[in-house]
Amino acid sequence: MKMSKIKRIAAVFLTLAMVMGMSITAFADDPQPSTKTQPALGTVEDKGTITINGIGSENAKTEPTLTIAAYPIIQADYDGNNGLFSGYTEVYKDKLILPEGTSYLNIDELAPGAELKINDTNYLNAVKSYIDEHKVAAAASANIPENQSTYTFTNMAVGTYLILITGAEENIYSPLVASIYYSAKTESEGGPTIGNEFTNGTVDLVSTDNLWVKKSDNPTIEKKIDPTNGTDHSNSAYVGEKIPYVVSVKPIPYYGGEYPVFNIVDTMDKGLTYNKDMKIVLRDESGNEISDPEFIAPQPIAVTDESTGVTTITVDFVLDNNYMLNKWQGKELYITYSAILNENATMNQIANVNNVKLNYTHDSKVNGDEVKDSDEDETYTYTFDIDAAVEGSVTNKIITKIGEEFSEEHGYALKDAKFKLYTDADCTKEYENTIFHNPIISDADGQLKIAGLKADATSGTTYYLKETEAPNGYSLNTNVYEIKIVPVYSDAEEKRITQWTITVQTGETLLGTNVFDVTYDRDEDGKITNTKVTLNGEANTVFDQGTVTNTTDAVNESEILNTKLNALPSTGGIGTTIFTIAGCLIMIAAAGLFFVSRRKSAK
Repeated sequence: MKMSKIKRIAAVFLTLAMVMGMSITAFADDPQPSTKTQPALGTVEDKGTITINGIGSENAKTEPTLTIAAYPIIQADYDGNNGLFSGYTEVYKDKLILPEGTSYLNIDELAPGAELKINDTNYLNAVKSYIDEHKVAAAASANIPENQSTYTFTNMAVGTYLILITGAEENIYSPLVASIYYSAKTESEGGPTIGNEFTNGTVDLVSTDNLWVKKSDNPTIEKKIDPTNGTDHSNSAYVGEKIPYVVSVKPIPYYGGEYPVFNIVDTMDKGLTYNKDMKIVLRDESGNEISDPEFIAPQPIAVTDESTGVTTITVDFVLDNNYMLNKWQGKELYITYSAILNENATMNQIANVNNVKLNYTHDSKVNGDEVKDSDEDETYTYTFDIDAAVEGSVTNKIITKIGEEFSEEHGYALKDAKFKLYTDADCTKEYENTIFHNPIISDADGQLKIAGLKADATSGTTYYLKETEAPNGYSLNTNVYEIKIVPVYSDAEEKRITQWTITVQTGETLLGTNVFDVTYDRDEDGKITNTKVTLNGEANTVFDQGTVTNTTDAVNESEILNTKLNALPSTGGIGTTIFTIAGCLIMIAAAGLFFVSRRKSAK
């Protein structure tokens, strides 16, 4: 082949190579879209909405007072390199003081496509308390205009939010939880092929954004005896004993108008003496005390009516027409104080009542009774007697001291026998209170005046009675008598007493059992107007409130008998007596001679 022909062929190949090279460059300058599927994870740009319904209007508003705010509890994390969703973080991890039995959320264990939920009320209350205490800024907040019942948060980042509505007077709005989260599509929808991992599929952005707010009831007040030997509202005490009370008021309302009303009035029966030891603190939704230097509790004002002996204690949270509690809306007032059961205490079925009342207004912008309301609660303290002639006593003839001589007026009753009451079976620990003191001396009717006795619920309380000195001419009764008092309380009767039982026995011998059943008359509004007692189920032994008489035939009476001291019996005439004396003298003389003779023998 000629050289020239070879050169021509090489030139053609070179030209083709150049054309191909230019073509490749042209394709590179004009790339086509890739057909490869890229992971479609959530990105930092994802946003959602949260809509709250049922807020309701606040009447008589002149300007917006309701504020709605959203605080993140769980937030989404994104890879810093590519901005793709990488998981969730618990915002308050290791920051909260959680009640026993409450734990953190363990976000690390949450599947990537799982719905974000928080159902633990204690946890949410702890978050709210942290927000309040540390003044945490909301992710979003706004005032809600008058008469607007719905509000929508827009452009909200992925995560879970605590929604709080404050500034309301007519209602207290409960906290809400709303979430915006990723949800993995199924495989048929083009979703991931391996579990819930977002490695090869797409996701949906889901919002729990159509929520209805819950409105709590009006503020309420609850009074309890703490601790108690009965129920939260009923107990028994001895006269002179301290009775500790706990009062809870929640939720604290918000007032923005000119006519706020919020006060507590505590009324104590004449049998209760206020100890002047009231303490008022704030507590959060979990029951933890709030330490806030801005909270200054008002001073209680106590007044006792000299004619009735009733004491009224007033605590007013409106000072010079300024309401003191707006900052702590939704929180709890926790009040502790005590009273002494005093010498004016009523006995048995007649309770010593402590009533507490909360007065408030529904709308501080209106001056009138139509917006005012109240709530109240009561506690009942009982103390018991035996044969004590005091108000409310129905226990005459439970124990009667008797002798061997009969009289028309008093029967076999024996007076002037002395007893002591003890708290132990060995009779070493004397029982006394501020109105009852040992010794107990039987009266002309043989009755023993024992008053102001405490009786624990269910198991009851046992006292021990022992005679310490007999009347002249009578021998001492050495038996120990057990007196047991057992009260019963019932929720059906506003947690008041419905029965008490007194049993008397000595050793294994049961002397008497008396059962007192208590019923209550009520007016048309259901309020108790009268208290009645039926003794041992007998229809003819009904005693109205305040009655102090009893009948012996209604009582299973326990009698304590004393016998007379008698001289040694003698028989025969004076001669018998002489011979007896002479015999004794001979015996004494013989004994003397015996000892003398022994002494001589020893010498």
